[in-house]
Order: sequence, then structure tokens, then C-alpha cells
Amino acid sequence: MQHAVPSITVFKKYLHSKSKGDRIIYYNFRDKEKGWLHSDVKLITENGINYQCEKTKDSFFNGFICDLYLNNSCYDCKFSSIPRVGDITIGDFWKCPDSILDEKGVSIILSNNKKGDEILNSSVKRKKVKVYKSSIKECLKGNPRITNGKLKIRRERENFLKELNNSDFNYLEKKYINKLKRNVYDED
Repeated sequence: MQHAVPSITVFKKYLHSKSKGDRIIYYNFRDKEKGWLHSDVKLITENGINYQCEKTKDSFFNGFICDLYLNNSCYDCKFSSIPRVGDITIGDFWKCPDSILDEKGVSIILSNNKKGDEILNSSVKRKKVKVYKSSIKECLKGNPRITNGKLKIRRERENFLKELNNSDFNYLEKKYINKLKRNVYDED
């Protein structure tokens, strides 16, 4: 389970702008050195460029979480429903109860069938996961994509995509991304 998949073209332009064309040796979209709730975007290049930014202040992350440049299928995802297609669904448990909050991260694990049950039970027995039962209602509070595949298409999206091929990321960032506000259903 995930929010959506961003445009690879936008991502490549973003990486090029942050690395200044230098070879990237490390990139993490949600580096948890400061904890799960306070993760950073982190990039390191071969020649010593070190970019680190709070995820909520990073322009690519902002455009992604604001649904500006997702793949077309993500705006009406046929897989965001119950019953789920896979054996197991895993994702971040945003808005989890305080009693299980952990700065290492808390995940939602949905077992979707008998095989999923077997995998999950085996993982618990081998102490690979620690399980706390929760209701689907509790899980949906910060994770509406479990059952809702609809995302609002931003009115800026069409113009952003028209300018994408002929513009560098810094231009697009200033013109479109920095002005975005998150949708009320977005949670990260």
C-alpha cells in the first residue's frame, strides 16, 4: 500500500538539480535517522554533495504528497479497495494509536487471504514482526488509500506537465511546487 507513484521524469530532473549532475551514491526519500515522524530526504554524491532536508520542506516530496505529478493510474487506482489483490498489504500506519507509536516506524499489515495469514503467522513466530490488532476503521484514519483509490487531480497538473520536458526542476519548483498546499486527506 502506498500513497501513489510519482513521475520518473520529474524525479530524474529533481535528482539532477540536487546532485548538480554528479553521480549519486546514496538517496533516501525518508531517512529515519531523526525518527519515523521526523524523517528527512537525504542525497549524497560521489564528489561530496550532501543534501539533507526535512521531508515536509523538500520540494519533490511536497509535489508528490500534494498529488501534482503522480502516474495517471494513481488518480483512480483500481487496487485501493478491499478485498485487496495481494496476499499481504503493508504500509505506514499514520495516525496510529499513541500506545503503539514508535519512532522506528509503525506499519499496517493487512492479511488478505489464507496465504497472507500463513506468512504473517510465520513472521510472528520467528519474531520478525510484533503484531497489535487494530480495526480497519482505526487504520483508515491516516490511510484512506486502503479503500479509496480516488485522488483529486490538481488544476496546475496539466500546465506543469506541459512545461516538464522543456524546463529544469528549479523553474518548475518555483512556479508550481512551492505554492502547493496539501489536500486534507493527505497524511504522511
